[in-house]
Amino acid sequence: MRPPQNHPKSSGEGNGTAASRSTSPKTTTRSRRRTAVETKMGTAFDNIRSFATRTTKRALGKPGGGIVGAFVVFALACCSYLLNVSNLSRVRNVAAVAVVEVETRSNDGHVRSRGASTPPLFQYRADNVAVTTVARNNDHDVTSRRRNDVLDFFIIGFPKCGTTTLLYSFKTHNETVIMPREYCQINVGGSDEDAVGDLAAALDNLSTSRNVKRGIKCPNSVRFVKGINRINKKSFDTRLIIGVRNPILFFQSYYNYRISEMYNKNKIVKVPPPETLIGSRSWKHVSTDLARFELSLMQLGKVSLSTRDLKRMASKKLEVAPTPFKVFIYSVEQLDDDNEKRAERFRAEMQDFLGLIDPIPPFSHENINRNTKHTEHMNICDERYGDLRKLLSSQGNVTQRWIREKFIESKDVFVGGQTYFNQLIQKWGDDPCQASRET
Repeated sequence: MRPPQNHPKSSGEGNGTAASRSTSPKTTTRSRRRTAVETKMGTAFDNIRSFATRTTKRALGKPGGGIVGAFVVFALACCSYLLNVSNLSRVRNVAAVAVVEVETRSNDGHVRSRGASTPPLFQYRADNVAVTTVARNNDHDVTSRRRNDVLDFFIIGFPKCGTTTLLYSFKTHNETVIMPREYCQINVGGSDEDAVGDLAAALDNLSTSRNVKRGIKCPNSVRFVKGINRINKKSFDTRLIIGVRNPILFFQSYYNYRISEMYNKNKIVKVPPPETLIGSRSWKHVSTDLARFELSLMQLGKVSLSTRDLKRMASKKLEVAPTPFKVFIYSVEQLDDDNEKRAERFRAEMQDFLGLIDPIPPFSHENINRNTKHTEHMNICDERYGDLRKLLSSQGNVTQRWIREKFIESKDVFVGGQTYFNQLIQKWGDDPCQASRET
C-alpha cells in the first residue's frame, strides 16, 4: 500500500501548491500555515537525508555495515510514512542509493562504488511513485486521486495474437480500464515529453482511482520500442503482455488483416504477393522478418545476447532498449483452450501477474473481419506457398528454441501455463498445413 500524501493540488497543477478550491480568508490562512509546516518538514528531511547518506556510507565500509545501512533505510521509510511529508521522493532516493550499495557489497564482498548517484531504474522508482493527492470540499470531504502518468499494463504485441481479445476482456473487468482502441501515438512523432503528456491525459480520462489498473494496447510496440522507452521515464512498474503464435499462421493472419483493413478504410492499393515479402521487404509491416519474434524480444534486454545476435539486430536496424518492466508471454491458443481446468489456471496466472483480486472470466472472440473475404486474401496452405511455409517453419524452429531456452528463463519473464505453452511453440518447426492434411 502506498502511504497517503498530505499534498493538496488541483489536477492541472504540478508545482506542489495547495489546490485553490476556496478563496475564503480562513482557507487561505490554513493553506499558508500548511505550506509553512511543509517547508519546515522539507528542510528537516534534507538534513535527515544528508545524515542518513553519510551514516550509510560509513557503515558500508565496516563489517556488518550492510545491516546498519538497511536499518537506516527502514527507519527513514517509517518516518516518512508517519509524518506524511510532501516530498517523499527525497527519502526514496536515499533508500535507493543505500540499497544499491548494500547489495553490491553483499554480492561481491566489498563496496565497489561509494558514490551517491542513483541508478536510472531506482530514479524512476523514486521520482515517479504513484502518490495520492488530496482535494478538499467544504474542509472535510477528501477525495483520493493518483498521478496521471502511471500506466499499469501495456499489451505490446504481437499483431493477430489475441491482443484485441485481451482488450475487450480488460474493458469489462471491474478492476481494469483500457483505451477502447489501439493507442500507438506513444510510438511516433514529437518529443518524448509531448508523447508522454498525451498519454497521461488519455489515461486521466479513463480513471484516477488507485484501485483500478489502467492499460493501453499497441501490438507493434514490441517491434518499435520507442513507446516503451518513453514510458520507462514515467512509470516504474508497468506490466508488459506479449502474445505469440505459429509463425506460418501469424503471417497469413496478418497479411489477410491488412487486406481487410484496406477495404474497410476504402484505400485500395495494389497488394504485393505474399511470397515477395521476404526478409526486410514488407508491406504495412507484414514480412517474414516480423515472424522472427526473437528479434523483437531481444530488444527488451531480458537476456544476454551473443555477438551474432547483436549483429543480426543491427542488420535489421533494431537496438537493445533494456526495461525494468516484467513481461507476461502467452501463445494465442491459450486464450481459447478447450481444457477448462488448464484455461482457468492460465487466467489465474495472468490475474496474479496484473495484481487483480477478482478472477479474469473466460475470453470471448472479437474480430470484425473474420467473415469478410476478399480476392487478395491468401490461404497459406495452397501449394504455391510451399517455399514460403518452408522458410517460416525453419525460422520458427529457431525462434521457439530461443524463447524456451533463453527468453522465458529470465527472472523478469512470466509464462502463462508454461507446460502447455512449451508444447505449443515446439511445433513451430513443423508445417501446420501438412499436419492438417494428415488428419
